Amino acid sequence: MFIDSARFNVSSGKGGQGCASFRREKFVVKGGPDGGDGGKGGDVYFLVDNNTDTLSQYKGRKVFKADNGKQGMGGNMTGKSASPLVLVVPPGTQVIDDDSGEVLFDLVEEGQKIRLLEGGKGGLGNVHFKNSRNQRPTYFQPGLPGQTLNVRLELKLIADVG
Repeated sequence: MFIDSARFNVSSGKGGQGCASFRREKFVVKGGPDGGDGGKGGDVYFLVDNNTDTLSQYKGRKVFKADNGKQGMGGNMTGKSASPLVLVVPPGTQVIDDDSGEVLFDLVEEGQKIRLLEGGKGGLGNVHFKNSRNQRPTYFQPGLPGQTLNVRLELKLIADVG
């Protein structure tokens, strides 16, 4: 079955939260904070591929969401950043903001890869908040939220152009 238009909600990933941790070892008297940062949330990309000819893979799906970043850990370990979400479309696809009706992208070239939404930034761990007056910070930053967008994909056909 030939599908030439699709509507769905797409979201980038949330950044991971930082960590509040303290270094404790047997012979280290004053270890200090060592909380790591959170990982970055996943981005959302559109990739043009000549081997696809319809939008049938988007039929029946209402939400596409990238993964969230992992939280930071003790020992200054940064959380893992999430992998990006890549949506493969055929050449001649228009990406339209469904709320405003604005054409965001016109994807025509083979191999064209465009970032639609950026993932959220990971939060900072407590090691970033230490200073001479506050040598034992017990707070950290949460990760920033990702972006959300209602999208409509339309495939331009030769019959539409004529």
